[in-house]
Amino acid sequence: MASYNLSGPAMTPPDGETADFDNPPNNNSLALGAFMLMFVVSTLCVAIRIYAKLYIYVFLFGVFYSIALAMLKVSIPLEWSRLFVPPGTRLKSYFWWGTMIVVALQSSFLIVILVLLNVQCIPHAAIWDVTIQSTAKCISLTILQKLSASVHLASDIVIFLLPQKIIYDLNLTIQKKLGLGVVFSLGALAIVCSVFRLYDTLKLATEVDILYFTGPVLLWCTAEITCGFFVACAPILPRVVKEIPGLRNMFGGRSTRPHSSAGFGRNLKTIGGGGTGPHRVRNTDPYSQIDDDGVPLDELKASESTEHLGKAAQLGRSDGIICTTQIEVTRDDDSSNNVAVRGSTSPWEQADAVPGSIRP
Repeated sequence: MASYNLSGPAMTPPDGETADFDNPPNNNSLALGAFMLMFVVSTLCVAIRIYAKLYIYVFLFGVFYSIALAMLKVSIPLEWSRLFVPPGTRLKSYFWWGTMIVVALQSSFLIVILVLLNVQCIPHAAIWDVTIQSTAKCISLTILQKLSASVHLASDIVIFLLPQKIIYDLNLTIQKKLGLGVVFSLGALAIVCSVFRLYDTLKLATEVDILYFTGPVLLWCTAEITCGFFVACAPILPRVVKEIPGLRNMFGGRSTRPHSSAGFGRNLKTIGGGGTGPHRVRNTDPYSQIDDDGVPLDELKASESTEHLGKAAQLGRSDGIICTTQIEVTRDDDSSNNVAVRGSTSPWEQADAVPGSIRP
């Protein structure tokens, strides 16, 4: 059986080399220099290729902008319809039909503009190659640009007006209504950008120096799509501010306070609820309203349990399911802990309880 010398190197060093484990030589500087050189060369090659395709990418930017802006104008009302239109009431909701109008308008116009942007010139290379545009046959995009600005302006106005009546009809204080109105009225920023975009587009159509007057149009187009992203993400901002302590204190938000069960009962509307107590209100409206801080959990004292069970027993079956469980815990020093369950007072549980188990 071969023996190994664990106190020495595992292999003999190459010819002409001496093993030095205390201060081994290395070529880290050479390796880092080689890697950096190859990284720079690869980056330059990619940059040169991007520069060669610059005009094509500029053309594609216009196509991608049209797709992104249309998708934003579609996603905003669709997301809001999940908040304002309860299931089963879509056909009766003006908000749903307004959303469908915006979706149909933006989707159909997107198809038209994508086709026209990609077949505007014959030969096709004349779309981005200005050197052959003089001999190519191209359709004028002036009418298309005016139509695009008008369609997006109309969509912005519809999106702005859709949630206003629903917010006004909510059973909230004036302060909360104003807060919601501000959040869902940020679409006014997009309307302002669309108006200036339409104005500069109409002005561009009458000017000879296209390059000089194209700048403002591009700026307003970029501002419009930025407002679209802002409006799409705005409804979640108040929740983020409330969840982050630093932001909550900065904006004057209130901290979470314990609520009593009576206070919660006044702020809760249950769907199809019954009973004669002050904590339940029969409501056939498809909307349900709860307190801003959610459902509070109250700690019951030992002396209060019987009282609450007595109140619960007086409620009819129409109010919900009432489950009462009695548990007795005994300890035997000669055996392991046992948990015995007495017969439940619930009328639907007639089976014998299994020792060692807890049944509702």
